[in-house]
Amino acid sequence: MSYRVIQWYTGSIAREQIRMIQSNPELELVGAVVHHEAKAGIDVGDIMKGEATGVTTVGNIRDGLAINADVVLYNAPFERYDEIIRILETGKNVITPSAAFFPWSRPELSEIETACEKGGVTLLGTGVNPGFAGDVLPLVASSLCARVDRVHIQEVGELSGWDPFMLTEVMKFGREVKELEDDASYFDLMSNSFQQSCRMLAEALNFEVDNVSTRPGFARAKRDLLDGRVKRGTVAGIHLQVVVTSKGSPVVTEDLYWKLDDDLALSQNAAWDLDPDAGEWQITIEGNPIVKLGAQVSRAKGQGGAGQVATGARMVNSIKDVCEAAPGILTAATAPMPRCWNFPTVA
Repeated sequence: MSYRVIQWYTGSIAREQIRMIQSNPELELVGAVVHHEAKAGIDVGDIMKGEATGVTTVGNIRDGLAINADVVLYNAPFERYDEIIRILETGKNVITPSAAFFPWSRPELSEIETACEKGGVTLLGTGVNPGFAGDVLPLVASSLCARVDRVHIQEVGELSGWDPFMLTEVMKFGREVKELEDDASYFDLMSNSFQQSCRMLAEALNFEVDNVSTRPGFARAKRDLLDGRVKRGTVAGIHLQVVVTSKGSPVVTEDLYWKLDDDLALSQNAAWDLDPDAGEWQITIEGNPIVKLGAQVSRAKGQGGAGQVATGARMVNSIKDVCEAAPGILTAATAPMPRCWNFPTVA
């Protein structure tokens, strides 16, 4: 059976997904929805800087909803449940790296579940983190334990090669520290997916959750970065900590460190306790026995950005399972374990 796929938004992750779709005989790209007007009405191949695909991009949600497809790879840079709900209602499954990791913690839950039932489809939030390092890996590792007392996840991400729009407009690198400390909406945007993921992990491990808290910290650039987009003295490092407590004690803690440079000036409230051997992710499960995992994705010569490829692959490799699932919401704790389709023509 083949699956008809719409690529919804066409940034760096989506471009990697399109390459995977084109190389997979069980997948067919039938549509692409773009956010920027300049990308609308052109062949997807023009965005890929390659050969024509015969698929013309559309620039509004109405035209996207009209496309006949089995699944949408929804790559918005942040949560947009209003669009996701409309897509689900038209009978299209949705896989996204930017929302729905544990939507029971959001007030939109009832609308999401209703939309899945109406369309007879499934929603899955997945990616690299959340969607793998901070939830799937700890869950798998916990199967080695007779008892789990606490989980600590640490991510150290060097992001200087990422899409500048994502870094400066979404993550707000290059802003003043006080501006971000005082911006509650920014903090909610940056932390909500990780709050969902950590709560899901705690509940999947049978902890009775009584609180989820977050704490930000920032570091400043010591020199101009990103071709001057990030000026010296502005934010060039972000530390986000999420803590889930049960009976007053922390049971899941995730420390996320994102930086544009190795040499940064720490703000007064920033505590960057980095393990030099952690790689990109380090997971410690305290219990019986203690389990430690280290994981990293890296780019081989001639390949695209490792993080973008990995995020895209998690989504593409989940297509079959999501399309065949019963209608509803899947999470890292309830979705089947995907694996690489591994067609030899994929670069």
